[in-house]
Amino acid sequence: MESPAPLPWHRDNWRRLWSARDSQRLPHAMLLRGPAGIGKRRFAERLAASLLCLAPGPGGEPCGECRGCHLYRVDTHPDLIRLAPPETGKPITVDRIRDYCLGNVSKPQLGDFQVMLMFAAEQMNAAAANAFLKTLEEPASDALLILCSSRPEQLPATIRSRCQAVVFATPDGASKAGEDARAWLGEVSGEPERLDTALAISAGAPLTAWTLLREEGRLAERDQALRAYLKLLDRRVDPVALAADWLALDADWLSRWWSGWLLDLATLGTATWVTRLFNPDFRVDLQAMAQTLDLARLHRLLHQVLKLRVELQQQLNKQLLLERLLIESTNLK
Repeated sequence: MESPAPLPWHRDNWRRLWSARDSQRLPHAMLLRGPAGIGKRRFAERLAASLLCLAPGPGGEPCGECRGCHLYRVDTHPDLIRLAPPETGKPITVDRIRDYCLGNVSKPQLGDFQVMLMFAAEQMNAAAANAFLKTLEEPASDALLILCSSRPEQLPATIRSRCQAVVFATPDGASKAGEDARAWLGEVSGEPERLDTALAISAGAPLTAWTLLREEGRLAERDQALRAYLKLLDRRVDPVALAADWLALDADWLSRWWSGWLLDLATLGTATWVTRLFNPDFRVDLQAMAQTLDLARLHRLLHQVLKLRVELQQQLNKQLLLERLLIESTNLK
């Protein structure tokens, strides 16, 4: 694989870490933490490519020509290992950690480092976390461990305390990072007219917004689903029929959208003036509906919908789950 291109809102973190690399002060373990959709994985891959390059440029860019870069590009570098859950919702198991530990007994074969990348680190099960803790407590001097997590609070405190945190914040729209992120998204998305809507739906996460814009028909799908849900709240749509329609929707997007609709309704039902919504393009419709809903019931439903993504992965009868939540939605007034 190619080394990922730099993302402009990563600039400050990159400079700090590469300065530490130049002065030989890189920590042996670091935790890249921050919300999903802001590029932690891309940053980790870029950092690994730079560390494994035999002749990086002065700013840390891999040369792309050396043997280290070639082996990284064809994904056969002997000094790089990646650990990740086997699939969404599944844990990183102790066997994967033991495989890494067994492979981490030799010296680097090409350069200065052995690099381990762990994605969704919070999904290590208890046995895996205990095994990994031993590696953190007795690290090899030339091993660099890079963990990525969107939910670092789910990692054991013993692991968090032994990693140097590298914090990735969602680029604020009013900041230089926010301006950079918006400019980048406008350049790569090809849909500037819906850019702000995509960013709002994605809670400001540029890569999530990019995915939303580049998946053909996805925004139109969301528009249709939200209009149908507003009709359902007004009891003008049959919840069982809507559940059947929604079975065809991507579970990750549906859970994100639905929780955003409910959060907007809860906000508009309690605040006199709201500047930020997940669905600003539907503000008028959501505002009118929010005034008619029972907020206590709304918050109870929101709590259930926030767990929808995981439950859809575990639930054998997905339509029954959607029917239950949609029927509860008809009782919010």
